[in-house]
Amino acid sequence: MFPFRHLLAASILLSGLGCADREANANRPIVQPSIKTKYKVLTTAPLKLLEQLAINHVEERVEELFAIGGERNLTGQQTVDLLELDAYADIMCHPIEYPLRKAFLKRVRAQMENSNVKHAIEWIRDSYECSISDETLPLGFDNDILQESVSGRMREYATELARPL
Repeated sequence: MFPFRHLLAASILLSGLGCADREANANRPIVQPSIKTKYKVLTTAPLKLLEQLAINHVEERVEELFAIGGERNLTGQQTVDLLELDAYADIMCHPIEYPLRKAFLKRVRAQMENSNVKHAIEWIRDSYECSISDETLPLGFDNDILQESVSGRMREYATELARPL
């Protein structure tokens, strides 16, 4: 349990995706949003992070792991990072896509009163464009299709989260 708690806390909740995937984070361009906030988006596939999460059996413990941050408020960037990681896992049919989505959406929804989270959701809904380039895509699936799919999924998540319960 110890290594996985620290992996998730450091990688996602406390510092976004940067700690687990420094190369991807370094290549993330600043995207100009329609609102007055700038968020970085992934430019390379978060394969290493997803594999680390899968190896550590995230599907069995993801609900418990989100207690790590306690009542810690998400930043706008962390909100984008969480949803982007989940959208990629979802589109690529990664084995941990469902537990990630369930936990991430629950975590973000619980903080919809947080202005940073609200702004990030609005930015995703209105301005998000995926920039992920994945050199490991299966035959017949190119980066344009991946980017369009992840962008669409991110907007779906934002629309779902913006709706009142």
